[in-house]
Amino acid sequence: MMHKTGGIVAALSVAFLSVASVPAFAQETAETGACGTGRTIDIAEMTWPSAAALAQIHAKILDAGFDCNVEIVTGDTVPTTSSMVLRGSPAVAPELWTSTVQDQWDAAVNEGSDRRSRSVQESPRTPAFQVGQPRQCRAPT
Repeated sequence: MMHKTGGIVAALSVAFLSVASVPAFAQETAETGACGTGRTIDIAEMTWPSAAALAQIHAKILDAGFDCNVEIVTGDTVPTTSSMVLRGSPAVAPELWTSTVQDQWDAAVNEGSDRRSRSVQESPRTPAFQVGQPRQCRAPT
């Protein structure tokens, strides 16, 4: 998720990096300018491991790949979402569970102050034990 700021060009480039080849990406960067903004891009580092890893990866790509000024800020779902909607900061929240703040998030997206960069499923499959469907076990014959 990204807040509508001057850092959007750089943050969108992070998403582009995951599908682009390095030579093509380097050419694109040289043509448009390295970072695309002079302001510091703050990235929310959430309290769970996958989100913390994503924040560090985003920061490294923006810093080393685009020469952006990057700051990692501590975050969690509700305070980060509130801050993005009300203050415009942080600029990037790489893994934000918007379902816990759905009304606030939908309002911000509808008014155009925030936008969802990509929607991701929580899991490619749900194991039967999580939805209460018992499995039948048979003794080997």
